[in-house]
Amino acid sequence: MKGNNNIPVAPNQSNDGRAQVIGVLRKDKIGKPILVVELFVLFAIVLIALPFMNTMFNDESSSLYKALHGTVDDITTTTVATDNDYLDASKSQLLSTSLKMHFNNLYMEDFSISGNTLNCTMYSYNGVMDMDGGEYYLNIYSSSGNLVGAMKITGSYDYEKTAVSLISSEFNFNSSYQYSVKVVKMKEADYPDITITSDESGLGFITCSKDKRVLTYNFKNQYLISMSDTESYAVKDYTDNTKYLAIYSKYQTKAALFGSLASTEENDNGFTYKAVIDLTVDGYTLPEGLEDNKYYPLDSRAKIIKYALIGQGYACKWVNIIFI
Repeated sequence: MKGNNNIPVAPNQSNDGRAQVIGVLRKDKIGKPILVVELFVLFAIVLIALPFMNTMFNDESSSLYKALHGTVDDITTTTVATDNDYLDASKSQLLSTSLKMHFNNLYMEDFSISGNTLNCTMYSYNGVMDMDGGEYYLNIYSSSGNLVGAMKITGSYDYEKTAVSLISSEFNFNSSYQYSVKVVKMKEADYPDITITSDESGLGFITCSKDKRVLTYNFKNQYLISMSDTESYAVKDYTDNTKYLAIYSKYQTKAALFGSLASTEENDNGFTYKAVIDLTVDGYTLPEGLEDNKYYPLDSRAKIIKYALIGQGYACKWVNIIFI
């Protein structure tokens, strides 16, 4: 049979049998809706998981925290005080062994009382707090709110916790009573006025003593004009010579600051430091580098000096002058 040369050709198909393109399916028409859905699902997962992740990052017991930071036993932890942990010491606070309070950067805790002494721990975690730079006191109040005692806060404190004993020579705690405490910065007008035993010219003397130290302040019309300081140390009071020699060297350095106005005199038992200072000499000022808040400049008020010495445990009394 002869072949038929007129066989019909299928539409869109060439005579060589290859398929012809009849259209293009664009993928972006389908991909964009799927991408939007994927992003929405991802956002929802992150939103839900974020609180759980945050908890795990900060929870020291979680596996994620331990993987990133190690266990509590593996690292050194430091407890940093915050104002929320400590009560405001500029306001009256009930005194107890659990009391924690702060005055600016000075932090106080671990309180205990005995006789005329209040023991506590002090430190400053935010720089150095120098309490000698002002007249700071820890006021003691009775349960009825009356001021019954005042203890002067001295010294310089940093991040290291320091055991401190505050003493008043004119107040004793009664363990059966309840007290409140507050830190105050005194101004001259805040100090109670005192009556000075003086002669006809207005001269008066006050002597304050504690342990082996005797301080004598001379006033004219209640203003400081001169002072003397005597302090003795014995070798037998120290467990070894190294400690004694360190104290002796310290007072030699202190005496050198005053030149001829002070000295350290050795004796059979140890040594005695003596200083006699006339503040009225023209142009005289206390030497720089003197680290002793018992030394006051010319014209300091008698009421301030007496209050401060009593608040540091010194017994102070006026010296009667007899004129013949």
